[in-house]
Amino acid sequence: MILSPVFIVLALAVWINDPGPIFFRQKRVGKNKEFFMLHKFRTMKVSTPHDLPTHQLLHPEQYITGYTTQYRDMGNGYFETYEVPQYGTRYRTEEYQERVYRQEPVYDTWYQYTVQRWQYDRTLTASGTDDAPYWPELTLAADTEREGGRDEEYRIVFADKDGTYPLRMTQGEWEKYSVGDAVVLTVSPSGNVQEIKKK
Repeated sequence: MILSPVFIVLALAVWINDPGPIFFRQKRVGKNKEFFMLHKFRTMKVSTPHDLPTHQLLHPEQYITGYTTQYRDMGNGYFETYEVPQYGTRYRTEEYQERVYRQEPVYDTWYQYTVQRWQYDRTLTASGTDDAPYWPELTLAADTEREGGRDEEYRIVFADKDGTYPLRMTQGEWEKYSVGDAVVLTVSPSGNVQEIKKK
């Protein structure tokens, strides 16, 4: 009788939250595996499926009434503890700095080229005493060699009883002389030819 007011309050709370039966009745397995009829205040909504235990329901929290305890009925005569998550709204203030953009000049398109340069490889030299000078035949490797240039030199060697006097000259001057020509040379004390006169 002392707990009667408490039971009345609980009964009203269950009915207000989800109208329907106040008590939940179910056959359970008890001591020595004997069945007994369980009576308790209803903590699940009337729309809860009756053919599945609570822990096998999909999203079982949607079937729980607003007045529950920290114990969950597993449907096999046992209860398990659980915690109902508490959700709330929290606000926070964030500060951020506006982006600062800088002006960059726009340049024209830049191109890069690779230039292959010819490299020095070898020098061919020919000499002779013929009165009709000619260039010797030059053989080049195909696509890998080319002629870089030609240099020519004309030289006359004058001789007398005192010695020889070599002298470099152009092709035009060289062609004026023949082997055996008699000439008058003006020679410096150091042996350099300064002047040439034909006899």
